[in-house]
Amino acid sequence: MPEQLANVYLQRGNFLLLPLSRLIDGGWVNDEPVHSYPLEVSDHELGIAITEAISQSRGGVPTPTNWKAVLAPLLAAAGVRSWSAFQRSAQACLVECLNEKITIVPTTNGGATTGYSFLRDDALTVLTRCPPEELGSAIRRTMAACK
Repeated sequence: MPEQLANVYLQRGNFLLLPLSRLIDGGWVNDEPVHSYPLEVSDHELGIAITEAISQSRGGVPTPTNWKAVLAPLLAAAGVRSWSAFQRSAQACLVECLNEKITIVPTTNGGATTGYSFLRDDALTVLTRCPPEELGSAIRRTMAACK
């Protein structure tokens, strides 16, 4: 099975989850749907939601011509009008699924000019067949490692 990715953001007390899809010419892009969950969501429900987001990651997506349209669903779910406003208030983790393992990579937020940088040394890995609550708990622990 090819690699599948998702992003998890923690922004203003909500988890925002969305699949990433591979572009035809390489690279990855935010995709839909974007789902929002309150911080108090159970680890079980959070694990199920991230599994669903990963499953919606796909390949063969054409390179967008309107990048604002790509960001629009995420910004709408976050209740902000711009990427820079979003990034000022959001932590992010990348979720990678490959070879029956899910790796959750925290980031450091460098703001709108620098963007998010991966903290691979702080990543957590679980098996794809782990219980949903284990995956949800791993998401929370990894999010706590974000800077």
